[in-house]
Order: sequence, then structure tokens, then C-alpha cells
Amino acid sequence: DIGAPADDVVEIIMRFEDRCLGSCHMDFFTRPRQRRLDILGADGSISIEFSRWEHCTVSLWETGTTDWQHTKFDMERDDMYRDEDIAFLKAVNDDGPITCTIEESLRSVAVIEQARDLR
Repeated sequence: DIGAPADDVVEIIMRFEDRCLGSCHMDFFTRPRQRRLDILGADGSISIEFSRWEHCTVSLWETGTTDWQHTKFDMERDDMYRDEDIAFLKAVNDDGPITCTIEESLRSVAVIEQARDLR
């Protein structure tokens, strides 16, 4: 028990309309902290790793190659949150583009609610 009103461990397998599958594992226990996104396709793979606060690494492997290509990006812990806030304020203040519509947001919430209902 982590002492917070949140699930300690979450495992989700998702099936999409276009026959793609997705899986999600989240936990508050893994040490050192890990955060990684893997995208696997017929012609290659992409892995984005945020295991440290000060940088992330994007790795690309393509069919026909023998080695992964790695690109490291410097960042700060709050960069993603700051970018979201700036985009939101620009959309509100300057009538700028909305990067995530209400419909997309509601679909995300619906997926979370469905996963919670299955436990």
C-alpha cells in the first residue's frame, strides 16, 4: 500500500478497431523509476525511455538495419507539463489550435473507466 488513493499496480491489454493491440503496465514500486513507451510495427520499432529526469532517449530500429539508432534529448522534469500548460493557454488566450479535443479527452476517460470496471 502506497498510502495514496491510487492503484498501486495497473496492467491493461487494449484491443483497437484496426486490429492493433496495446499493453500498459504502471506501478509505483519499480526502482529505479522507469518510464518507457515502446511502439512495435511491421517495419521497425521505436522505444522512448524517460528513466531519468534530465533526459530522454529515443531509439529506432528499422527492418533492413542491424543496429538501433539512439537520440538523446536534454529535458527537465516539468518540461512536458509546462508545454501542455502553454499550449492550453495559447488556445484559450490567442484562439490557437487545440491539441487534444474534448472528444479525445472523453474517449481517454472512457477507456480508464472501462479498465477500472473490469477489476
